[in-house]
Amino acid sequence: MGLDLSSDPRIGEFHPDLFFLPYLTGQRCPGWRDKAKASFLGLTLDTGPEDLLRATLERVCFSLREIVEILEGIVGRFQRIWASGGFTASNDWCQLLADVLGRPLDVHPEPHASVRGAALLAMKAIGWISSWEDLPSEKRAAAHYEPAPELAAQYEKKFNRHRRIFQCLCEEEIMAS
Repeated sequence: MGLDLSSDPRIGEFHPDLFFLPYLTGQRCPGWRDKAKASFLGLTLDTGPEDLLRATLERVCFSLREIVEILEGIVGRFQRIWASGGFTASNDWCQLLADVLGRPLDVHPEPHASVRGAALLAMKAIGWISSWEDLPSEKRAAAHYEPAPELAAQYEKKFNRHRRIFQCLCEEEIMAS
């Protein structure tokens, strides 16, 4: 099942009680629980496919936020958050990520910024780059997204609820077989 993000598919409205736990093959970063199971929570008769899509995209954004928080706990607060890759073709998804992060988001002008980053790390490791400060600063963003303050506040609450739901399910081993 593919998702054509280039057409910015309509995603449903914000629902504070609809959650997706996407653990079809267990949970990966940052929880690493191999026996976790997938489920939707908060379904009603009015829940439509666009709502399920939004809940799924929200969970991807929640995972990215968890990773950002872990990394910032190690290296300090990022001055700027860059996004790259196929999902950046969707304005809706980029805006959703900015709202979930509660922070501005810049889309990198290079579609394969991860490859560029890996190459730069390799060049630094073998001594071709002596200092990160020697590199030119990043280019201007291809797109910039500011979080919508009201929605960012709602996502702050939903993100914390999601964490509690996951912890409760893990503690009760409901997700494990």
